[in-house]
Amino acid sequence: MPAARLRPDPYRSFKVGLLVIAVTFMACTGEFGRDAGAHAARLDRNGVESVAVVYDREPAIRGGDLIYVQYRLPDLDSVYALCASCDDDLDLGEYVQIRYDPADLDADVEQVGKESYTGRAILGWLGFSVLALFAGYVLFKIFRPSRPQP
Repeated sequence: MPAARLRPDPYRSFKVGLLVIAVTFMACTGEFGRDAGAHAARLDRNGVESVAVVYDREPAIRGGDLIYVQYRLPDLDSVYALCASCDDDLDLGEYVQIRYDPADLDADVEQVGKESYTGRAILGWLGFSVLALFAGYVLFKIFRPSRPQP
């Protein structure tokens, strides 16, 4: 009786392509989660509260509005920033309590009592975890033993 031959996997290159795509998106979502988490930690540790005035509203792509605020630093310089977690019902000229990072004035600010970066960090790490599971599944499918051909 002849020995059974192993049949090559015709979808191996497709699976490798899926693996490359999954690892690329894992890197992106991991970096997104790490960056958002680091910014949330900096705001918690070094955040300075201030009063800001709403000076601009732009329609957002996914509904709602992007709200830009102006606030003053202790040395009386004005800073304009996007408020990542401000309420959508704020009108132009209204005052809002914000928290900003004095070491990174180019970063978004957040409304006091409404954290936006913590949720982004959780979303980024959740996406990373799902993609890691998918990559593990694809690796299993690539390297599992082939079935013998009858």
